[in-house]
Parts: sequence; structure tokens; C-alpha cells
Amino acid sequence: MSPRPISQVEQARDAHRQINEIPLPTLSEREIVRRALHLANDCTNEQKEEALLFAVFSLGYPTEQTAELARSLGDEILGNMWISIETDRIRFREQIESVHDDRVAARKALRSEILVGLSDLVPIPKLSLTDDWKVRSEIKYFANNISALCSFALALLLDESKGFGAALKTCQLSYCPNYFLSLPSPAGGRPPAYCSRTHQKITSKLSGAERTERWRKREAMKRGKKT
Repeated sequence: MSPRPISQVEQARDAHRQINEIPLPTLSEREIVRRALHLANDCTNEQKEEALLFAVFSLGYPTEQTAELARSLGDEILGNMWISIETDRIRFREQIESVHDDRVAARKALRSEILVGLSDLVPIPKLSLTDDWKVRSEIKYFANNISALCSFALALLLDESKGFGAALKTCQLSYCPNYFLSLPSPAGGRPPAYCSRTHQKITSKLSGAERTERWRKREAMKRGKKT
């Protein structure tokens, strides 16, 4: 007799059992905002898996571990998971748009929603000791669900002292609607103008093609004048 096929529910239960064996994930404020914006953006098929990794699997587990779990579930289950968070994702996208357009108005309109979501956010203090005996304290956060992640991201974007709201930009690639944080890298330099390096490269190629076309036109005009 052939073995009974494993149901989708059993597969999901096994995946969550594996997840529970992974240490509790915590995120910095910047990482909270970055991941929430990734969720809000209009995802392509290639981006959906990464968005699901932190949106469904307790939001903060290392990519290599959650990617393996995601692949073990299969496309059908992942698709169903994506559908289950789509309503929250669309609502969060609308909220991000209002923050981007007018942060002052958004503070008044979103305050009650944000407070409800923040109730499921767990701050976790972390202490460390430097080599020269200085105590450093840092607070990271664990989000119990998508609502907590998105609510805290909104609160951080609307807090002027954090600087995230001023850094909230849309990608400069003409056909990309993605939001991202235009902040300098730890190594310094100018803040990025694109949501990803891929889109920056695409724009550079387009610009190069435009320059080539203009050069060709100028050369054609020169040849026309000589004749």
C-alpha cells in the first residue's frame, strides 16, 4: 500500500514546528521600516517569496532558513499564504501613500490604527559591554504579526526625530512605483535614488542608449551639412 499523501495543513504544521526551533528574531527600527516597505511594494513573482519570508514566518528569520522552509511548502501553499495577507498589504500600501503625500495629515488620520497594531509589538532590550568597559544598550523589536510590523513602521515614518519619513522616496525608474528609504549606506556616500541596484543599472543603460541616439543624430546632421 502506498503511503498516504501529506496534506497542505500537515505540511504547514511541520514548517511551523521547524520555525519554532529557530531563535526568536528581533529587528532594528531601520530594518522594521525596510521590511514593511518591501511588503507594501507591488511585488513581482520573484519578490513575493522574499516578502512572504518575513510577512508570514514570524517576520524576521534569516533568509537562508526561511527560504528553505518556503520552498518545502510549494508554490500552491505559498500562493494561498500570499492571498491571505493581500488585504493587509493593500491597506498598508494606501497608508504609506498617505504618509508620503502629507505626513501631517497622516498623523491625524492613522493614529488610532497605529495604536491598535502597536499592542502586538514586543520591545527587547539588548545590553553589551565594550572592550573599554562601556555598557551599551540597544532596543530591538519582535513583531507578532503583520499588523504590528506595519503599524510600527508607520509610527517610525511619522516620527520626525527618526528621519525615516523624510527619507521615504519613490524609485526614480519611470515605471517603478516602489517606495524605499533613501538613506546613505554605513560606508557613506550619496543616498540612493532607486529602490534597488537592478533598477539603477536599468536606468544607466537607458541613459546610455539615449546618449548614443543623440550622438548619432548629431553625426547625421554634421554629414548632412557637409553634403
